[in-house]
Amino acid sequence: MIDKNDFVKSEKLKGVLFVLLTYLFWGVQPIFWKQLKHIDSIQLIAHRIFWSFLFFLVILKYQNKISEIKEVMKDKKKFGLTVFAGYLISANWFIYIYAINTNRILETSLGYYINPIISVILGMIFLKEKFNKNQILSFIFACLGVLVIIVKFKALPWIAMVLPVMFGAYGLIKKLTNLDPVVSMAIETMAIMPIGLGYLLFTEITNVGHLFSDGPLITFYLIMTGVVTSLPLWWFAIGARKIKLSSIGFIQFISPTISLIIGVLIYNETFEITQMISFGLIGIGIIIYINAMYKENRSL
Repeated sequence: MIDKNDFVKSEKLKGVLFVLLTYLFWGVQPIFWKQLKHIDSIQLIAHRIFWSFLFFLVILKYQNKISEIKEVMKDKKKFGLTVFAGYLISANWFIYIYAINTNRILETSLGYYINPIISVILGMIFLKEKFNKNQILSFIFACLGVLVIIVKFKALPWIAMVLPVMFGAYGLIKKLTNLDPVVSMAIETMAIMPIGLGYLLFTEITNVGHLFSDGPLITFYLIMTGVVTSLPLWWFAIGARKIKLSSIGFIQFISPTISLIIGVLIYNETFEITQMISFGLIGIGIIIYINAMYKENRSL
């Protein structure tokens, strides 16, 4: 007989690993998107939507879960929230790519550092998640790290606020609906797929599309946008069901950290003293939080 406490520990660890894998993957994604920087934002999003839908359709068929979509549709509240989540994540993609293409990368970076704090706050307000003293201390250090960057900007750019609020709300919806990960992602992409497909057909008919005109390698990359987009969202959906939203919040700091390292070492971006101080404070917060989680698991 499996001990209940052992099962809880196992599920929580599984959730942490899936969310960790998600943010590790997102951290290295800039390398992939750099290969498609000559393609406009809207067209890239349309590709992400369409190929992601096909990806999850295949997975649904393989797992014999297509009928489960009909079951979810009977629950109007869950179905409506899931459709809304699809539009939220699509808008998030659009703003992110828009920011990259208009040279506002620093604003997206700031948004990624605010993102975890938004997740923690949402978890406390809507899901009544509570912190112990160590977790509160780690949260304070993380906030100080973000504050350093805000002071450097001398303002709070709108992109830096909209991105984390959107993704924080997306994570909250995943917790509230608690649907099967593949089913929820299939519904999300299905809701926005007609728009994506319609735009792609328009670009190909008007000869401004890049699917078959830029060579086989770019065609492969465009098709792979579905996999690159879907896999981490799938992992996130699995992990989000098993751990607290506040825990997800702190794991999110990994992604911008990896992206910064890639930017400095591969693309020669400047790493200023302000960023070093910010990283140091956030790093202390993460260490304290991980230690708090470890102690919490031992006490189960």
